[in-house]
Amino acid sequence: MLTTKEGMPARPEWVLALAGFCLILLQFFMIREVTALLAGTELVILLVTLAYFIGYSVGYGVAGRLSFGCIQKLALVMWALHLTIPFSFRYIGGFLFSFETSGLEICGLLFLTAFALSSFYSVLLPRFIDQATDGSRSLVRYYGVELLGAVAGVIALLATARVPWLPPLLYQIALGVLVALLWGRSLVWLLAGAGVTGYALLYPGAQQNSLNYSYAKIENFAHHQVVYSVNTLYQKVDIIREDNNHRFIYLSGRMNYGTEHLKRLNIGLSLLPAKVIRPKEALIVGSGSGSAGADVPLGPTIGENAVDRTVKYASEFAQHVTTCELDNAVIEGSRRWLADVNHLDEIKNWTLHIADAKYFLGQTDKRFDLIMMDVPAPSTIQLGLLHSVDFYRLAQKRLTPHGLISVSLCGTFASWNSTPRTVAAALVKVFPTVLIFTPKDAERSFALAGDSLPFTLEEFREVGATVGSPEIRVYDAAEIAKIIGDVQPMTASNMRHVVWDSWDHLRDLLMEAKK
Repeated sequence: MLTTKEGMPARPEWVLALAGFCLILLQFFMIREVTALLAGTELVILLVTLAYFIGYSVGYGVAGRLSFGCIQKLALVMWALHLTIPFSFRYIGGFLFSFETSGLEICGLLFLTAFALSSFYSVLLPRFIDQATDGSRSLVRYYGVELLGAVAGVIALLATARVPWLPPLLYQIALGVLVALLWGRSLVWLLAGAGVTGYALLYPGAQQNSLNYSYAKIENFAHHQVVYSVNTLYQKVDIIREDNNHRFIYLSGRMNYGTEHLKRLNIGLSLLPAKVIRPKEALIVGSGSGSAGADVPLGPTIGENAVDRTVKYASEFAQHVTTCELDNAVIEGSRRWLADVNHLDEIKNWTLHIADAKYFLGQTDKRFDLIMMDVPAPSTIQLGLLHSVDFYRLAQKRLTPHGLISVSLCGTFASWNSTPRTVAAALVKVFPTVLIFTPKDAERSFALAGDSLPFTLEEFREVGATVGSPEIRVYDAAEIAKIIGDVQPMTASNMRHVVWDSWDHLRDLLMEAKK
């Protein structure tokens, strides 16, 4: 059994490599879980990351004031705390949201949590360097092995992120070994083994219960179960099923599918354009529930002209449909838990590409008669890039001469609504022809843009009536220009809208009490 030396563990390099490994995995959990609790936008992600690194910096500052015995005891305390990850984030967040607690208190506590959890790891490196006898050589060696551990953590995430329980288990194993190495005692090794074993055994129940609890308290679900939850390299993907089999998709804490109005989004975004254009080749960027390209029964709609029959989405009206989705976990979850909605396995004229849309459009030789942007609102820079001038120019190159891009403006197109105006400004900047319309029952506006429209407005309205949207407001060029006003579009070098929108979201969270 390894034993510790005075002021140092017997194998400091191993400890530091494990610390680097744990730091990467811890950051992965914190950003995914905390931003999901706060319906994460770019600034929320930034604040969590900032708290993480401030905690790391503070650890460096106090390292010289702690004896090795204090560090050993701190390791045991932190290990016990970390054994609650990621469940504790959900219980704490859900508990706070269940009271008349202000967003400031919620953000503050979660900020301090991120701060406290990361600070322990940064105590180790400066402490070991101070105790070393070979001066600058120890700095290079110790810092190098910690970096190697961090690289190993990145590789581990890349290899295991699609298996929900594996990254948390790897984290607990690595932290347990780290603590045991710091102590170098048989009893601590036994405790570490028992802790990891207990974590593995309790994980399924704790995972399910904590997810159900957080959605019950934060989103007011009553009779439900989280049937699918994955922290991917890009986002947190959750699928909730109520007792009546109603299902919802949440991406990073924001609902992406589940309400009647979100179902209506696919009608304006894909069904209506596909039926009026009847494209040979259609491309869907993003997936969500998968119903944008699928055959879906529609329930009654608002108004007298209710749709009570089965209608076909893009797959019926296009000769071939391609979906480009960045996150395979979204497709896997939709295939498993919304198969009766999207019928993906029954569609014969459909091809899936798991790839970044910018890369896909830059590499493909295909040209499309219709490109449908089934992506969330630009709440982060990654999403903002998909609503930018740069992306629309890339898409324009892959359109046929009469091809169109279909875009949700992420809200009602009006002078008081900044996001639809910003998205529309990018479209107007790139495309000679932009048709913006608002179905009365959709609570959001859409745009079709290209070199020209391959249909008349009369044909467009007639098709709208057949898919349950008999009342559609169409904006003329003068109205579009007036509503957009002086709003600047998003570009790769200008993501100010994302930042300000993130600030508005954070401000609302800080100012309002959540019950």
